[in-house]
Amino acid sequence: MNKYEYFKYAYGLGLIGNRTWLLRVFSVPTVTPEIEHKTGMVFFDQKGLANFIDAEGNTVTIEDHKKGSPLYAVKEEVTAKAGDFKITDKDYKTYYSNLLLNVLLLDIPFDGKVAFHNGTFNRKLLDGILVKGLKDRTITVEQYGTFSKCMAILNALAPVITPSATYKGIVPPKDMVSFRNKLLKQYEGQLDDPIVISKIEQALVDHYKEYIKGDPAEGYYIDKKGMNVALKRSAMMFGGEPKLDDTTKVNLNVPSLMEGWDMDKLPDMINSLRMGSYSRGKETALGGEAAKFSARVYQNTKLTDKDCGSVVGVPFRITTYNADAFVGRYRIVNGKPKEIKAGDLNGFIGKTVIIRSPMTCWEKNGNYCPVCMGREISESGIGIGVMASAISSVMLNVFMSKMHGRVLEYAEYDYEQSIK
Repeated sequence: MNKYEYFKYAYGLGLIGNRTWLLRVFSVPTVTPEIEHKTGMVFFDQKGLANFIDAEGNTVTIEDHKKGSPLYAVKEEVTAKAGDFKITDKDYKTYYSNLLLNVLLLDIPFDGKVAFHNGTFNRKLLDGILVKGLKDRTITVEQYGTFSKCMAILNALAPVITPSATYKGIVPPKDMVSFRNKLLKQYEGQLDDPIVISKIEQALVDHYKEYIKGDPAEGYYIDKKGMNVALKRSAMMFGGEPKLDDTTKVNLNVPSLMEGWDMDKLPDMINSLRMGSYSRGKETALGGEAAKFSARVYQNTKLTDKDCGSVVGVPFRITTYNADAFVGRYRIVNGKPKEIKAGDLNGFIGKTVIIRSPMTCWEKNGNYCPVCMGREISESGIGIGVMASAISSVMLNVFMSKMHGRVLEYAEYDYEQSIK
């Protein structure tokens, strides 16, 4: 039996969700005590080879296992064949790690109702699957519970497969300084312009990314702040800090922390620390106060269960940028509310539509009706006070993030969208 056949065999026995199995197949092998030689469970013999005991009690060697290596490597390619799992409607060329995530997080919990995902798994992807499935009732509460358990089981692999520090992840490329100096010379005379500094910093980051391509550090620096803030300052260039007297311009501190401090730029570095201490504390207080104020204003506001009957709405121009926000809202047609569904959006792009809104709700005593609020809010089960405070909480999070460093970026301004 080969490795892929054994993976299917373990899947059939329900071992994919077993912590011991997960650790054993993705770890560097060590000799497994004979007392742990259980039916179906992989074990490693004195020679370092992978085996298992089948239903008849026979010891079966996994033929293509490389002695001394994990049974399954994170980046080891495999083809998941159509019909071998509930979610493989066709052949998928992927990695064993990706196949594991699909089986553990999608196949087992949702009984084949969610499609195979041949790409990166992240919170946004999983949240989207869960929210959509729970809303349209294709995912049950029990299945969500199973998913949560599978996520907890997956934590067992964190110490084994999480990329850690490597030489390239710590030591920059030999040409980093000369590459940086070339960029500084190219933009000489513009080095107080945040846009220019942003371009230089992004070029340095892209250069480093090319340097670590294929290295385990490439998986370690997946967080933007890790690469664009921490590693950039320590190994590429300290970067630009807003001027105290004109925050539209920056003071550039060239040497990376690895090269040593430029004492002439010490005030700028201290100002950077100030932004992460005093300013963070001061501005966090403002965000917290705004969040509490909103929560108190709306703490007694209720969402009723009947339509208030309002025939007044607010005109909104629907564009490709904001269209998704109107799904589940109600437009007024001949004085009656009509829900906007996802399939209707294309017909409204570029048009001004009269939308039922809390601003024109007829509900009494400062309360709101579910039609004026829209389906997303009225069916969320979250109190209006909590939702109102969430707006101020965004401000709070922005202020708090200043302590952890910021990425200097620029974006193209779409003036047409601004005037529509």
